[in-house]
Order: sequence, then structure tokens, then C-alpha cells
Amino acid sequence: MAAVLRGITERNPIWMIPLALPLALHASQGTELAVVFSIAVSVVILVSVAVTAGIERWVPQDYVLVTLVVVAATVVTVVELVLGVLGVPLSRLSTYLLRSVAVCGLLVHPGAIGRRREPFTPRMVRVMGLALGFVLGLALLTAGRQLLRAAGVSTYQSVAVGLFLLALGRIVINAIRVSRGRRRSS
Repeated sequence: MAAVLRGITERNPIWMIPLALPLALHASQGTELAVVFSIAVSVVILVSVAVTAGIERWVPQDYVLVTLVVVAATVVTVVELVLGVLGVPLSRLSTYLLRSVAVCGLLVHPGAIGRRREPFTPRMVRVMGLALGFVLGLALLTAGRQLLRAAGVSTYQSVAVGLFLLALGRIVINAIRVSRGRRRSS
């Protein structure tokens, strides 16, 4: 459970370790897009790492990361097909960014830092924390953009506004950390 909480808070892939910055900036432009990306990215990451963890003992060490990317690309393709069957339309840019999940830091990071033959459960718990951190971070970023939209800010979808909100979130997190540190040392 601590690993899940660490993935949501200390290693949040949007606020703390920007492993999914392009995905977050794009998907946070609208609520529906954020929901689609939250589900799709979580499925791709969890399934890809789970499958790769199951077969990596038969793959030479130098090819484990390649295996992860190939598995992820396959899972992304299946997710695209499922979205098509469900009638969820994606723009060309959204499709490209969804495909980029197969090589983004959010997917590669857990595989790259995982120890060879790391037990399945601890690895999946760590990856689940990153996936939940992505979902929570994306929800907060999307909510911020939607609040700006409701306030009449016409540039709420711009990259600059997205980066501003990310920076603002990081400032708040840092302020909370400093405050907690002061209380603990007192």
C-alpha cells in the first residue's frame, strides 16, 4: 500500500516526475478526453508491465525493454480497436499521443527501474501507484483547465496554461512538503 501511495504522491508522474507531460497537457484539454486517456493509459501500463514481468525471465536482459515496448505497442493497438468498437472518436493528434504511450516515460520508467526477477506483486503495486498518480494528476489538471474555461479564459487549452497549472500545482506540493517538514522538526 505504501508503494501505491508513493506513486500517487511522491512519484506522481504528472506533478513530481513529469513522465507523461505531453499526454497530460493534451488530455487535460477536455473532460471526455481526460477520461479516455486515464483509462487507456492505465490499461496499457498495467497490462504491458504485467505481461512483460511474466515473460522477462526468458528474454535476455538487453532485450527486456524492447520486449516491454513491443508488448505495449500491441496493447495500445488493442485499446485503439476497442475504442473504435465502442464508438469513441479520437482526433489524429489524440491517436498519435495514445500510441506514444508505448514508449513514454510512464511506461518505460517502471521497467527500467525494476530489478530483474523482481517479484510480480511489488512491481505491479509500484506500477499501480504510478497509474493512479497519473489519473489523479490528470483529473486535477483537467479540473483546473475547466475552471479557467468556466471563468472565461479563452486560452485554457494552450500549452502555456497547462504548464502554468503544472507549475502552480508543484508550488503547492512543495509548500505542503516544507510545512510538514517544519512541523516534524518542531
